[in-house]
Amino acid sequence: MLYHTNKRKKSNSGFSLIELITVIAIMAVLMTVLTASFLRYIEKSRAAVCGQNIDNISREIQAAYISDNTKTYQNYFDEMMNNHSGETLCPSGGTYRITVTSDSYEITCSKHGGSLGNESDISKIIDIFNDTAKTGQLDSNATDVSNICNTADAKAALKKAGIDLDRLNAKTWSYTKNKGWFYWTPFDISAMTTGTKIPVMRYDSNTKTYTVWISSVDVGQTGTGEGKEYPTIGRTGIALYTDSKNDQEQSYNSALAIYQQALKEYHIEY
Repeated sequence: MLYHTNKRKKSNSGFSLIELITVIAIMAVLMTVLTASFLRYIEKSRAAVCGQNIDNISREIQAAYISDNTKTYQNYFDEMMNNHSGETLCPSGGTYRITVTSDSYEITCSKHGGSLGNESDISKIIDIFNDTAKTGQLDSNATDVSNICNTADAKAALKKAGIDLDRLNAKTWSYTKNKGWFYWTPFDISAMTTGTKIPVMRYDSNTKTYTVWISSVDVGQTGTGEGKEYPTIGRTGIALYTDSKNDQEQSYNSALAIYQQALKEYHIEY
C-alpha cells in the first residue's frame, strides 16, 4: 500500500539580506536629503531674524543720530551693542560690526552680511540684473519671458546667490538696464489699482546714490504688441529730500530716514 505525503514548502515572508541593504541605503539617502533641506530651512530662518535685528539696530542708530548728531555713528553703534549685550542678535552666532564712511554707515553680520541698501548686496543684485536683463527692464510682477523682459532668469539667479528680496523688504522691484536704476518698495502692488501712490526707494548704479520717491502703480507689458500686462512701479513721481542736504540723490542712511517717514505716512513699518 503506497502512501503519498504532501510536503509543503515553508513560506518565507522575510527580507533577504540584499533587500534589507537596499532599503537601508534608500533610507540613508532620504535622511541625508531631508536633513540637508531641514538645515537649510533653519539657517534661512536664522538669517531672516538676523536681518531684521540689523534693520532694527540701524533704525535705532538713525533715530538717535537725528535727535543728537554730536556723536558719531560708531558711538551710537557701540551704545546699541551695549544695550543689547544680553540678547542673541544673530541666531547663528554671528557678530555685528559697523563700517562708517563720511556721511553713512553699513552694519553687517559675520555670518549673514547686511540688509538691502548696503553696497555688497546692491552690487551683487545689479550684477545679476545686468547679466539677466536683455534690452529693457526687469519687473518682479512680470511672468512672461521675452526678448525684452526676462524676470524668470533674474529671480533664479538671485535665488542661487542666496538673495531674498522679499525678506529685504523689496516685495515689489524693478530695474531699468539702460539707466542703471533699481526701484523697490515693501508694498506688494500686484492687487493695487493703477495710479495708487506708493513710497519707493531708487538706487542709481551709476552715481551709487539713493533717492526716495512717491511714485504710483503703473502698467507694464512683457514683449511687444500683444504682451501680457502686469502692475509695475511707475517711473515718474515726486522726489523727496531733506532741507539740510539740497540734493535729491543721497547716501543710503540719509535717504533711509526720509524713506521711513514716507512709509509711516502709508502705515508701513520698515
